[in-house]
Amino acid sequence: MDMRDTTEETQETPGNVLSSYANAINALQRNVAQLTTKNYQLQNLVDNASKTSDVIQQMSAANKKKVPTKELPQFSNDEDEDFEDWLLKFEMCAKQHQWSNDDALHNLYRCFNGTALRIYNTIPATTNTWQLMRKALREAFAKQIYDYDLAKDTKKSLTYAGNPNEYYSNVMRYLNSISDQPSQREIVNKLLMAFQLT
Repeated sequence: MDMRDTTEETQETPGNVLSSYANAINALQRNVAQLTTKNYQLQNLVDNASKTSDVIQQMSAANKKKVPTKELPQFSNDEDEDFEDWLLKFEMCAKQHQWSNDDALHNLYRCFNGTALRIYNTIPATTNTWQLMRKALREAFAKQIYDYDLAKDTKKSLTYAGNPNEYYSNVMRYLNSISDQPSQREIVNKLLMAFQLT
């Protein structure tokens, strides 16, 4: 075999070189297109994974904040219930479930039933922060308890025993012993109307 023949066969002509380069460039372009497509798909997977992670975190946070009503401290304002004890339990529940003040306001109504729910519904809708609501609740429930106790004590101590002078003295003594808050005077006046002398 002649060495020249082999060399001639392997020698590339300018047309062959250009064709080879064109084929190589086409192959590179196909590889770049495939890599671009795979990169785009990978980026979509990463984005979707990130969105899924965000959704899972939001759902987890929402589940922490959503507490079944049966697990919330309930309050009816019955005689054997203490509002301050209930309030402490409610605030501990809010802290345990990592509620914001808005979450506490949103879950509050679910804790009340009976008389307590009626009292809660008298609080103005403008009471829209937890601090204002706590203050309004304390005032409303303290007034309810105080009014009940005052009415019971007043009725017991101011019963008419047949002697108008003694009854009048008892009423005046009792009026002087209480403060000048209008709600107290109103209660006493209402009770006095029931015992008016004719």
